Amino acid sequence: VRNTNAGSSASSGFVLGNDVSATVSYIYQNSSTNVGSGGSSSLNIMNGFNAGISLFTNALERVQIQGDGDLAVDTNTLFVDATNDKVIIGGTDGSTVGKLLVTGAAGGTSDTLAYFNATSTSTVSQSALFNRLSVAPTSTTAAQYAASWNRVTATNANSDGSVIAVLGEAFSTNAAGNLGSIIGGQFRAENSGAGTVGDTTGVYILNGTNTGGGTVNTNYGLYIDYQ
Repeated sequence: VRNTNAGSSASSGFVLGNDVSATVSYIYQNSSTNVGSGGSSSLNIMNGFNAGISLFTNALERVQIQGDGDLAVDTNTLFVDATNDKVIIGGTDGSTVGKLLVTGAAGGTSDTLAYFNATSTSTVSQSALFNRLSVAPTSTTAAQYAASWNRVTATNANSDGSVIAVLGEAFSTNAAGNLGSIIGGQFRAENSGAGTVGDTTGVYILNGTNTGGGTVNTNYGLYIDYQ
């Protein structure tokens, strides 16, 4: 199907209907000057009903754009909540998160839920993951703000290992050459503004607590392994 009309409202395509409406859905391509829908020369698929558009391969649904604009890939492998502007990986309910939720069981050769693998040959500072939170409360508050909040919960006692909220490791596999230092963790608190800060603490460690009525054999606020 071709329409050689180059008008700003010209297009060519198919009109589809069903038992409810004879002209409710369309597959059409815009002319080079028609900037409507998806833009000039765009190929557009429109379902006039409040219902989905699905893509199938091997007789199985792979991708669905739902009537409300949500996008589902492989049902819940990737889900975009268009109404609330959220992305969910491994589920469809993002009510507990702000923008991004990765949920499910850890797995793979790294036995992780989310794995960031970066490489760099740059001569400037680099990071695999960078978290930033800009805080500007509209009134005085005692709230706490964290760029990264980690929590791991043990729900049964069937482990002789450890439950660790943050685990940091630094390695060098350099067979030759020099490396200035290997640092497992580095923290800094800095006031770079003109205001007043009550105190700055590079590392603040709370003492371990027992609030569930169970037994803690040994309680440490800070434990440093001997050399």
